[in-house]
Amino acid sequence: MSSSDELSGAEYYLDRARGTSLTNLAKRGVGGWLLALAGAGITGMQSMLQLLLTPVELLTDLMAASVNAFFLEPFGIVIAGASASAEGARQFGIFGLIVAVLIVLASFWIVIQYINQQDTTDVPIPGLTVDVIPFVGVDEEVDAED
Repeated sequence: MSSSDELSGAEYYLDRARGTSLTNLAKRGVGGWLLALAGAGITGMQSMLQLLLTPVELLTDLMAASVNAFFLEPFGIVIAGASASAEGARQFGIFGLIVAVLIVLASFWIVIQYINQQDTTDVPIPGLTVDVIPFVGVDEEVDAED
């Protein structure tokens, strides 16, 4: 940039300032300085608020993702199982509802029998409550309370 360009820029500002009073120029200068100061203050406040609000926003995103992961996604397995069960029960035609209810009741009965099982065994097969090998394992005595 040549010095003539710099002078023409300065001349432009001098021409622009001509016809105005010195107080008017001072007011413009102070007004610009106050505007810059106010803009810096507003930007600083926005930065402080953003600093405080960003963790809150991330926490809400975390909660939404946690609800989705722990509750909504597992329901996809239930829905897929229900669809498969409905398709299987549909094979029985008019008796499909009866067969489905019997399967649900049988499932509940199996789970209840497993939960109420109190005997132990030495055989690592679930549901087998008989000691196959005599004199091996834990000797259990019958409690008087049972």
